[in-house]
Amino acid sequence: MMIREVKLLLKNKEIGRFSLDGYKLNNEFFDTGNTISMNINVDEEYQGKGYSKIMMRCMIDKIYKEYPNIRQDQLLFIDADASNGFWSHVGMKPNRYYSSTLREYEGRGYELYITFRELENYIFKYN
Repeated sequence: MMIREVKLLLKNKEIGRFSLDGYKLNNEFFDTGNTISMNINVDEEYQGKGYSKIMMRCMIDKIYKEYPNIRQDQLLFIDADASNGFWSHVGMKPNRYYSSTLREYEGRGYELYITFRELENYIFKYN
């Protein structure tokens, strides 16, 4: 398992974290067919201040430095949505293979998904 993460610190105390978790294949993290899941957490008192978007933008910048040719249709998933609507606001959609038992699909068992391009569009749109 490989975890790529961005942490939000305030006075050396972690108040937020955004991570991508997945397995490398042939020394690659993306474009492997393996599921990449996202996780985000911001301490309750700091929620609603735009910190999630900042952490996501930092992650996107890091990814482009290491993988400048990342596929724009690379899929990213979340396991279960307990966000009170945050992931829907980001633009995630229900995963049609969430409960598939026919075969191993990328993202099988994960509730929602978004493409890399859609995540990037959410992060960089001006509201």
